[in-house]
Amino acid sequence: MTMSGKLHCLVFCCIANMASVSHFNAMSTDPGAVPPDAMPLSMQGDEENDYSAEGPNSLQINSPGRNVKRICRRCSSFKPNRAHHCSICRRCIIKMDHHCPWVNNCVGIGNHKFFLLFIFYTFLSCMYSSSLLIVRFFLCMRASSLLHGKRCLDDPTDLLLLIGLAVEAM
Repeated sequence: MTMSGKLHCLVFCCIANMASVSHFNAMSTDPGAVPPDAMPLSMQGDEENDYSAEGPNSLQINSPGRNVKRICRRCSSFKPNRAHHCSICRRCIIKMDHHCPWVNNCVGIGNHKFFLLFIFYTFLSCMYSSSLLIVRFFLCMRASSLLHGKRCLDDPTDLLLLIGLAVEAM
């Protein structure tokens, strides 16, 4: 393998490792579940208006002191603003984006950064392998035109490596 080949291998392995680490962190980090014993903060002034919007999965309970308390209908715990109940995890998640089957976890306030890093590194590895495939294609076409029709993919291992790289790029 040439020095540039070793360099490309090192760069791709680093990107793939960063994607794997981000994937593990997105899977294993708590997405920001509401604790079952959570209580609302004391509200004053304009903050009461934030609690006045009732969601489809919440009940509003007026407590003494004009505080409005939202209760999740599914898990029967306090539901803060921008929290949603995940039917797969069976708990309320603060700033829930979605439940991702690729990380087998909800994407919420606690692991949103790791999920975005996972998506970024995965995209970067796909683009890097696509660019290597395109460069290889043009080098092969140039070599075949210089060699007057002789194909540059006579070795079957080269073809298998290019097919594997195309699968990785997709």
